[in-house]
Amino acid sequence: MSDENDIFGEDDVELPNDEAQAEPVAEEPEQVEGTASVEPSTEIEEPQKVVPMNALNEARMNERQAKQELHQMKQQMDQLQGMRGELDEWRKSQQTQTQQNDEERFNSDPLGALRDDIRETREMIQNKDQATQQHDAQQQEAQRVVTQAGSLAKEFAESTPDYGDAFEHYMNTRKQELSVYGLSDQEIANTMDNEAYALSANALAQGRNPAEIIYGIAKTRGYSTKNAPIASDEPTPKIENIEKG
Repeated sequence: MSDENDIFGEDDVELPNDEAQAEPVAEEPEQVEGTASVEPSTEIEEPQKVVPMNALNEARMNERQAKQELHQMKQQMDQLQGMRGELDEWRKSQQTQTQQNDEERFNSDPLGALRDDIRETREMIQNKDQATQQHDAQQQEAQRVVTQAGSLAKEFAESTPDYGDAFEHYMNTRKQELSVYGLSDQEIANTMDNEAYALSANALAQGRNPAEIIYGIAKTRGYSTKNAPIASDEPTPKIENIEKG
């Protein structure tokens, strides 16, 4: 027995002490029945934004001013609406008063009222006659311009054999210009007739030959005796055929 003790060294071996070597165990907190466990929050609270006092005051002032302007506009609209209503009432009253005056005039003085009606009718007829006469005078003046311009064009053509080619070049280039503007064929024809009449009237007022002016314009637009006239599918109107409506 002594040998075995020597081999294993029982005398030198210390047996572990369970109580001394046991590590302390942390006690878990008791959880009350019916309540959930609260875990610590890991979210970071953002700092609350603070509006500067100056900006806040300015915003309030702008809002107050906008409300005042809106209120003023509403008052103005109400005033305008009221004025419009008053104007309508005044017009109705004037019409009613005029009718009443006419009736009273007719009842008190039938012959006088009849004479007034006849006078007003005559004035209307005279005004219409004046308008008709003015229209007739314009028609006669237009016919005079067309006739005189046509006669001068014939005289110029006799002394300038290529006037017909120059005139055709003038008309065709002008048609092309107006078509670029997007005008329809009818609009182009009306525009050219009006331009030809205005050119003729101005030339005659200055004591000039309209055909000579057209010949010069054709040259500025590239016409020369060496150049053939620009082809056109439409008939070319002549100055002597212009009709002023």
